[in-house]
Amino acid sequence: MGLLDRRTASALLTILVFVAAIAVLWTARRPVISFIFAIFFAYLLEPVVNKFAGWMRLSPGKAVAVTYLVILVGLLIFGFTVAPQVMQQGQRLSQALPDLFEKVQTGNIAWQLGAQQGWSYQTQMRVQQWLVSHREDISNYAHEVITRLEQAGSNLPWILLVPVLAVFFLKDGSELRSSLINAIGSRSDRAFLARVMDDLDSMLGQYVRAQLLLAFFAFIAYTTFFLIARVPYAPAIAAIGGTLEFIPFVGPLLTLVILMGLRTGFCCLGSGSFGVAFRTM
Repeated sequence: MGLLDRRTASALLTILVFVAAIAVLWTARRPVISFIFAIFFAYLLEPVVNKFAGWMRLSPGKAVAVTYLVILVGLLIFGFTVAPQVMQQGQRLSQALPDLFEKVQTGNIAWQLGAQQGWSYQTQMRVQQWLVSHREDISNYAHEVITRLEQAGSNLPWILLVPVLAVFFLKDGSELRSSLINAIGSRSDRAFLARVMDDLDSMLGQYVRAQLLLAFFAFIAYTTFFLIARVPYAPAIAAIGGTLEFIPFVGPLLTLVILMGLRTGFCCLGSGSFGVAFRTM
């Protein structure tokens, strides 16, 4: 009976420790997520840092500084060339959202779309009545979207923390790895841990770089196709699709929704979807 009690107590203690660990991780979820993304960002820049260190015969710290300087110059060039056009298009559409929302709430958008699509009077009337009857649901959804966007904006400091934390992984990553391996007492365990960490290092590095290349080529493909097809707001829509490409299904789906709205004549639907997506970015 005593043995059973000890086992029960041990199981309960394990459950409590597990629940406490989950609670701590949830409470500190923002710094933990920033820490994880900093590791991914470091994997992304590691080949570039190693190239600069080899070409210029620099120390790891100086190679990291040169890499960040090159990134800063690239962002400045992008900011003075492509970004103004994208921001202007996105801002113009975002400013149109209040008027669009008012038309949806009153149901007047049904008459506008009906005139564009050649709907019958009965169809336009039914659509307007449906929109008016669901006015409260539409309003609640809009407020929820705004709240989500405000919450996303409050996480900006944690996003800016990612490249700062990545500096330490790029500069002292090998020392951290050696310290972790040396903390293991058994030599065989140290060798096993070293092999596991090497495999993880290779896998994560290839995954992060593949995702970046996928996003870059998706942006190029979207931009080229949209410009050839004369799609409205081509650079801005391509920026959304390319940026979100690393999230499975989300980037292509959002781009498809916007295109369907624009190309089928539902201009307000397309513009509204784009405006929400732009604000999310």
